[in-house]
Amino acid sequence: FTEKHLLIFSKYPMNPPDGVILKNIRTGEEIFFESVEIACKSLDTKKHTIYTHAKTGKIFNEKYKVELFKIRENIGPTVG
Repeated sequence: FTEKHLLIFSKYPMNPPDGVILKNIRTGEEIFFESVEIACKSLDTKKHTIYTHAKTGKIFNEKYKVELFKIRENIGPTVG
């Protein structure tokens, strides 16, 4: 697992959500949120906005590219 996986698992061990990665288009710096809900609270925005920006590639706040860290796609097959 990556560090991002472990951050999500530490907060949500039973049902881990997708994370959110903001990439600063000017500096390349990344900000990682363990869930869309945490990102929304921190950025004072709605889930719809996060998902729309991630899907369309539209720049958020004229500064960030939004990507979803799809945890289930990044861990491979699971048991159960």
